[in-house]
Order: sequence, then C-alpha cells, then structure tokens
Amino acid sequence: MCGQQKGGAKLRLLLGFASLLCILVMILVAEQIIEYLHASHDSVQIEDSVTINPGIKRYINLREQRPGGHWVMKPSLEYIGQTDGLPHQEYRMRVDDNGFVMPSKIHDSPDYSIVFLGGSTTECWLVPEKKRFPYLVGRLMEQATGRKINSYNAARSGGTSMHSINILLNKVIPLKVDVAVLMHNINDLSALHNNSTYWSDNPSRAIILREVSNEKTRELNWIRLFSDIRDLMIPHLYVELRRLFFKDNGESRFVIALIKSIFGRELAEEEKVYSDPEFVKGKSIDRYNILSQFKQSLRTFVEVCRVWNIRPVLMTQVSRLASVTDQKNSNSFKHFLQDLENRQGVTIEDYTNIYLEMNSSIREVAEEQNILLVDLEQQVTAMGAGQYIYDLIHFNEQGSVLVSELIGKDLLKVTK
Repeated sequence: MCGQQKGGAKLRLLLGFASLLCILVMILVAEQIIEYLHASHDSVQIEDSVTINPGIKRYINLREQRPGGHWVMKPSLEYIGQTDGLPHQEYRMRVDDNGFVMPSKIHDSPDYSIVFLGGSTTECWLVPEKKRFPYLVGRLMEQATGRKINSYNAARSGGTSMHSINILLNKVIPLKVDVAVLMHNINDLSALHNNSTYWSDNPSRAIILREVSNEKTRELNWIRLFSDIRDLMIPHLYVELRRLFFKDNGESRFVIALIKSIFGRELAEEEKVYSDPEFVKGKSIDRYNILSQFKQSLRTFVEVCRVWNIRPVLMTQVSRLASVTDQKNSNSFKHFLQDLENRQGVTIEDYTNIYLEMNSSIREVAEEQNILLVDLEQQVTAMGAGQYIYDLIHFNEQGSVLVSELIGKDLLKVTK
C-alpha cells in the first residue's frame, strides 16, 4: 500500500510537470506566431521607403537593481571559508518598483529625503535587510530629529561613479531628494585601469550598450518567459529543491548546476556581489589617467546635484588596505593577495597605493568643492576596520550598523 501511494505521488508529480511544459510550449508557440505577424507587417515596403540597413540600436545602461525583483541567496561553504566571519545564512534582496533596495520609501510625504549611490559596498547584499546602512541612516536621523525621513539605497554591485551619475539623472532627480551621498573607489579603479576610460565596450562596465541580434533577442525572450512562468507558478523552486535534496558541502555539483540552469537564473559575472574586481594581467597602472578621470567624475556628480538643488556628499571607502593590522590573520586578504599577484600580475604595494590615492582624491574634491565629506576610511580604520568587514571592502552586519551611526552623525550637520 505504501509503495502504491509513493508511486501515485510520483505519477501525479510527473503529470504536473508535463502539464506545465505543455502550457509553456503553447505560450512560446503563440509568442513566435505573434512575433512573426508583427515582423511581416513591419517589413511591408512603401513605394518611396526601403530599409537597406536597419542599423544598430544603442541605449544608455541604467545600472540599477531590477525593479520588483526578490532574491534569497545563501553563500556556499567554499565562499564562506574565504571570508572573515561571514555568517553562513540566507540573505534577502527585495527591490521596489523604481529599482531601489527595500525597505525604501517609508513615508509617502517625507520631511527629508536622502539617496545613497555606490557599488556593492553600499548595496550591502550580504547584510540583513534592516541592518543595511542606507536604510539605518534614515531611521537614526528620524530618531534624532523627530522628522519623517526617507533614505533610498540606489546602489548596484559593479557600478562605477559614472553609472551612479546616470542613476542620479534618470531616477533620483525626479524624487526631489534633499541629499545625495556617493561612495565609489574600487570599481572605478578597476574600470579605469582595465579599459582606460569609463566609455568602454566592456559589457560589465559599459555606459552605452548595443542591442543584441534578433536571434539572440528571441533566445533571451524565451528564457525570460520561462523564468517568469517559473516564478509565477513555482516560485523559489531551485532554492527549495536544493534544500530538500542537497547538502551545501560541494557534493553533487553537476546535478546542482543542472537544476540551476533549468530552474534558476545564474548571476551574470558583473552581478556577483562577492567577487573582487580583476585587473588586466601585465598592464601597468596609469596613475595620472585613473586619478584625473575619477576626479572629473566626482566633480560631475557634484555639479549635477547643485544644478538640481540637491546637496552632494562624498564618502571614502573602507578597506583592509589602509592598515597592516587589518590584514593580519585575515582569510579574505590572503586569498585576495594570492589572486592579485599570481593571476592579475599586480603587486600589493602598487594596488594599495593607487587605492589609497583614490580615497585621497575624494577628500580633495570635497574640499575643493566645499561640500560635506564623510571620511569612513579614516574613522573606521582608526577603530580597526578588520572587525567591521568580512573581506577586502564589504561591511559585515556590525560594520554596517557602525557606519550608519557615523554617517548619520555627519549628515545631521547639514540637515535643514
């Protein structure tokens, strides 16, 4: 009897999957028919108008979180072993309809609004939602002022200051925020070293993107359609299958990868929140070019803010590079050092010098432009940065809470 029940359950499961696949095929076929009809209509030639070459469509890369997205991620034990004390637990990322990390718009009619722009060190993927400093700063300032304050997290891993300027222009200005806080360093350093400019063709850093071919677009549409149906009908299926059938110990990687390829979206290289930026091996560091372009980008951010009556604020970035003490007995620094010198061909001395000069450039521009500087590198390094970051640059929960207090204290100086 027990065997018959199990057999019946398996049969029902197979029938369910078969039904789902049939529905999917029907939708895909309908989509292709509609696309064909549209294409046939679009290709009708008018007497005096014949398309010889349709050209290539290009568009600005709005490097933001995907609006409406919701992900749950649990880092592998292999990755955890390369960090300094990162808890092995699930981390959630929810994004509102405007591409801001949630919690975001707390008040419909705030008295004051702040937006934080940056890369993964501002995004804080591997920090619990309500412990991420962009959110916490707003709550702490509310307590201190008694005013209703919205604080938005507009960061995206891998983004440069130029991507943040684009976010500022297209998303932040319409919100009529009071303050915009920018923190960039390591992503700009990587982009400017590897590509010599912000305007490169590197798809992970590009400011302008090219539309893919019709064949590739059709392929991507099929994949997205499958993913949308999966998320609508069987949300988080991959996560649940992994929980039920596999231990997170590196075993059965082939099967896990197969399930992931079918039921879950593998993060693109530029979306991975825990990978260190890589340098082109053997390329010498062009200090003048990197620093001059970085300063120009910071000045652009400041001027755009001023034109639109937003108070600009610059922040330096915390790392283990500023203090030898923070590098001792550090798993993450050991792995970073091996990768840097063996695979990327850059000495730690050269890397450290240019990184610290990037932070110095932030200080120089803040002083030159007479704007508020939140010098996190100086403040947190003095307290022992190693205990507040889980790798080279990313805050752990304790670090995120700490810097929210430091940032909030400095922002109160310029709050109207």
